[in-house]
Amino acid sequence: MPKLPSGFMIGIAGMKHQEMLKHFLAMNPQQRLLTIGAELAIHTSDIDSIKPFVRVMYYRQCEGVARYKHDARSNQPPEDMEPYDSGFTLADYPGFASEWPEEDKTFFDEFLKSEKVTSYLKDVLQQAQDAGNQYQENLLNLLVRVGGDDTTDDGEMNWDDYDLNSAVFLFALLPEPEEKNKLDLWMRMHAMRWNTLPMLMGTGNKFSSDMPRSFSALSGELRAFGNLEKTPSKEREWLHKQQVVFANDLFDLYEPDDLTVIDPTAYQVIKHFALTEPTR
Repeated sequence: MPKLPSGFMIGIAGMKHQEMLKHFLAMNPQQRLLTIGAELAIHTSDIDSIKPFVRVMYYRQCEGVARYKHDARSNQPPEDMEPYDSGFTLADYPGFASEWPEEDKTFFDEFLKSEKVTSYLKDVLQQAQDAGNQYQENLLNLLVRVGGDDTTDDGEMNWDDYDLNSAVFLFALLPEPEEKNKLDLWMRMHAMRWNTLPMLMGTGNKFSSDMPRSFSALSGELRAFGNLEKTPSKEREWLHKQQVVFANDLFDLYEPDDLTVIDPTAYQVIKHFALTEPTR
């Protein structure tokens, strides 16, 4: 908390975990709630990237002794002065200081470069990483708890590429949509199903007209053929990545009820891969 040469008191305060997540979502409304934690962790990689999560605090006089507890590295304000949110973050600097005297700007610049502020911002960076990772871990734990028999003994989901392919192929059976983004996804899934399913089920199923219409039956048939194990690793890796993209796109564009009506277990598979392997 520096006191500027003009006498103006100002401070900085990192947001709490939930505030960071809400602020990140407000900044990126296109992000999905299922992967917002992972995205927060990805997008906060250095001190500059966390400036939007560091509030700028102004000070005002209060009655009695202020209850706000400052960081141990901070200069302590008078007992009758309390901080309040200015409405700005460090990402707004130097804009909000455009009318400050030059000596105040220089002083605040030096404050931000100081060792104690750098140390504090590193802590905020770690808090952002923790907030993202904890959010994602809590969601994954919830997914594991509702996964029932689809979990292994150590609590991890047991879905594999046969399950992923089966789920995507089933969702290619969704009614042809009118919305442009959904139609594009639907056509891409159909193309993948047309070209890939026969290979996984054997040459006798060229047009996949007799493809099972339930997840358990389709996954069982694909697993019985075992053709993924016979597929070169690079091709299998490419197929996995493409199907994961479809899983993420399905979550972006469709409501859960639209997917569970096709097959609730296939929905859980898509949910798992969208959560554990976000594509953006």
